[in-house]
Amino acid sequence: MQVITFLKRKELFKPSTTSFKPDNLDFTRRTNHIKPKRLIRGDNGYLPPQLRKASEDAIKLLTRNVKSILNKMTPENFDICTNDLVSLDIGEEENMRVLIGEVFSKV
Repeated sequence: MQVITFLKRKELFKPSTTSFKPDNLDFTRRTNHIKPKRLIRGDNGYLPPQLRKASEDAIKLLTRNVKSILNKMTPENFDICTNDLVSLDIGEEENMRVLIGEVFSKV
């Protein structure tokens, strides 16, 4: 009796004769026919650097450079830092406003 049940159990756990191959799978049948909703981009959503506005990047870069120079300014290296501030490319009125705003916020 025990031998027969053992053989039956062994037959239950035989490996299948067909091997699992990814080629046998059928991905063409769709199970969900609901179309996904498009995401709505927020006002301050992430944009890759290639899609950002160049003017915003230029102002941010100028602000960072001005803050960096002002943070390094000491009585000993005042001349060097003022030369660095003068050498910055400030061609537009908005850039001048940024520079003046940062200088007065440090004072």
